[in-house]
Amino acid sequence: MFGTQQNAGHDITNAPPLSGVDAVRNPADLVALLTSLQSVVTQASTDGELPEETGIEVKAALEKAALQTKKLTPEKKSILDYLTTAKTLIESVSAASALVPSIVSAMEAVHKLF
Repeated sequence: MFGTQQNAGHDITNAPPLSGVDAVRNPADLVALLTSLQSVVTQASTDGELPEETGIEVKAALEKAALQTKKLTPEKKSILDYLTTAKTLIESVSAASALVPSIVSAMEAVHKLF
């Protein structure tokens, strides 16, 4: 089983993506992935890996993406814009960069679904 691994200084985290693009088969799976990612972002903020303000902004972008996914006619561009925002915010914080592959997986799932 995969788990989060940290070095002794707790400044490098190696966490596997939350799920692969193949695990997302429908919009509900994508919403579940985004919700799970929000929880990981919350934990990263709590652990100090992600500044609190950045965590709030990332969670908001992920929540907006999830809400757009739930719409009757989701706008692919909007979802990708929100995920790109979340990815850019996380990339600016080296301690939280292990979250980027999960966001990239979500972006790939959006391309696959919509």
